[in-house]
Amino acid sequence: MLRERFQAGPIVFVLLFTLTVSAQESKIEQVENSLLYPVTVKGQDVLLSLPDRMKSYNVPGVSVAVVNKGKVEWAKGYGVLETGSKDQVNAETLFQAASISKTVSAFGALVLVGKDLLNLDKDINTYLKSWKLPENEFTQKEKVTLRHLLSHTGGLSRSFVGSYGREQKPFGLLDALEGKDDSQNPRPVRVRAVPGTEYNYSGGGFSVIQQMIADVTGKPFEDVMRELVLNPLGMKHSGYLMPLTKNLWKIAATGHRRNGDAIPDKGFVLPETAAGGLWTTPTDIALFMIEIQRAMAGKSRLLSKALANEMLSPQKNSGSWGLGLDLKGLNQTPYFQHGGVNIGFESWMAGSFDTAQGAVVMTNTNSGGQRLALEIIRGIARVYGWSFATQIAKNAIALDPKQQAAYIGRYRFNDDIFIVKIENAKLMIQRPNSSFRELVAEGKHKFFVRESEVEYIFEMNDRGEAVKLTETFPYTADEVAMKIKE
Repeated sequence: MLRERFQAGPIVFVLLFTLTVSAQESKIEQVENSLLYPVTVKGQDVLLSLPDRMKSYNVPGVSVAVVNKGKVEWAKGYGVLETGSKDQVNAETLFQAASISKTVSAFGALVLVGKDLLNLDKDINTYLKSWKLPENEFTQKEKVTLRHLLSHTGGLSRSFVGSYGREQKPFGLLDALEGKDDSQNPRPVRVRAVPGTEYNYSGGGFSVIQQMIADVTGKPFEDVMRELVLNPLGMKHSGYLMPLTKNLWKIAATGHRRNGDAIPDKGFVLPETAAGGLWTTPTDIALFMIEIQRAMAGKSRLLSKALANEMLSPQKNSGSWGLGLDLKGLNQTPYFQHGGVNIGFESWMAGSFDTAQGAVVMTNTNSGGQRLALEIIRGIARVYGWSFATQIAKNAIALDPKQQAAYIGRYRFNDDIFIVKIENAKLMIQRPNSSFRELVAEGKHKFFVRESEVEYIFEMNDRGEAVKLTETFPYTADEVAMKIKE
């Protein structure tokens, strides 16, 4: 009997392993065929396939990692490193993380806070040595702190950081801080509002953090991040490497512009590495995400639960921002997220506070890369039954042909033209530089499209004809277009 049990053990193990792998492959296949638009009509499932969406957006390559039950459950690559090549993207392909770099940089800064080398609420000029943030009338009222910089409430200029390519003059971090990276459009880092009073996304703020960390530690920022974060978390395919060393080119994705052109030398160089210069993989960012979740549970060996709570708490006058992360669903299922856009690369990450779930998606294009990433994440949320990062479901009402006809026409916003027409008994809209999309009626003169969170509201005249169109965005100013008299 003992011998029989001994012999059965390996067979049972192999069977369980096979069943586990099979279940995982099933989940992957479900995700690949369950991509979702941002919005849908309640009761209507429109599932999209990953290959079709890659083709639709003209995305050469994409890489995905999924976190479930506190572990990286699976990671997979799709497509090619570069248009026209046969080299396939896989789970170890390197991508520029773009602004997702900021989340890792923020974590590193908080590790230094935990070591008492930095303080969240001290004047940053206390720590800066190689360069100082110039004082002005705004800093006389309130000093800029690390908390301000991490939550984008420092009042700093320079929303987006600079980069250079093969044909451009190289520059360094100090050049960038002084706006010497682009002589035609100088953008030095300066305080433009009273610190702590308003949210203003600033990549330049993270460039200041980069210099501050280098000054405080006496080491290059890249080395500090490797010692404090990347190596301890096992992020073995990650590095703040700018430019990317040539020996890594064979495993790195090539960035592509919106028109599909490949960027020479894999991508542009960003000396402001803290803000956007991390080369990495979705799997490595998933490991980082898991550490944030472990820190929230008091189980991180790098960051205390108190500092994790600071990181994932909305900061004063920041809207929904914590320290380096955008926070959502705070009254339901709270989760953190961050996107990334560099020239040639787009990405997105989303992870729960306390359910040990999340996903990271990276692409090598500016042609719909981030939209594809979000469609994939919504598909993952559907397959895994998440209650966060999900699709929005709205009610819809039917319009008869006469009602539809009242909205037909062309509408002008500055030099942009919106076109509304009827096609195959459906009301369609074309916004500038986009294709036609179906306008779905949600209420009286109020419409939405499935492909984005944008809403459209029409204003009618006394004859019941549309005369004005307002395009409303979740996070930016509305655009108001007036109907053109034909």
